[in-house]
Amino acid sequence: MEDEKVVTVNIENYTGEKPIEVIVRKGEAAKAVDPLPEKEPLKCNLSGTIDAPANWLEKRASELDSKAIYAIVDREKLSIGLVVNETDARNKRTIVGKAEMSEVYKDFRINDNDGWEPSKLGQFVRLHRAFFEESKVATELVAKLKKFSANVQSKLAKEQDRNGSMKVAYEQEVTSNLPTSFKVNIPIFKGEEKRLIEVEVDHYIQGADCYLQLFSPDALDVVENTTDNLLKAEVERLQKAVPDIVIIYGPLSKNGVE
Repeated sequence: MEDEKVVTVNIENYTGEKPIEVIVRKGEAAKAVDPLPEKEPLKCNLSGTIDAPANWLEKRASELDSKAIYAIVDREKLSIGLVVNETDARNKRTIVGKAEMSEVYKDFRINDNDGWEPSKLGQFVRLHRAFFEESKVATELVAKLKKFSANVQSKLAKEQDRNGSMKVAYEQEVTSNLPTSFKVNIPIFKGEEKRLIEVEVDHYIQGADCYLQLFSPDALDVVENTTDNLLKAEVERLQKAVPDIVIIYGPLSKNGVE
């Protein structure tokens, strides 16, 4: 039998009024908690409007290796992909910005091949009258769409070519009670300020039904004139933030940026 260790307790100024209890615990001390395992850096793949890459880079430029940064500019998709720490798999970052049409522009179906049923367009205009230049115009348009009527005139014309062949041309003319155009104040691109554009109302016949299409030459002009300027302005911001940045013009990969 092993000798038990003796525990000596020294008590000073004990008057004997209350008993003193001494507890001696036996066993091994608790093991120290293992340190938390080191984890890989979180992936930082971001996407946003066309100004997202430049916004990010302007705030981080001083912390980065300028030789390990490049950007891919895709003119066709109106997008810019920024890659940071290109050779460091653990700390590589990608930020993609795209110039996309605003949701309200797409909801209006402006310059879209898909037509509107008059009644559904009336419901849509009623819920989105705040975007009209004058709410009175929207109210009148809704009333006319509810009572939509169209007259269709068909014409058959025979035309003879110089070589003697004959062809038959079929034409349809549609007249309705709707205004030929109206104006709305909407953003064309996401993140852009609203702008006033004129929208033309056109008709087409499909079977026994008449559908409406909304066209806007004003919007087309904005898209054509703005896209190149948007990309150019954002590239200049990237180059100003990091003068050594490499700019590559070409398509982005399916996943955004390689």
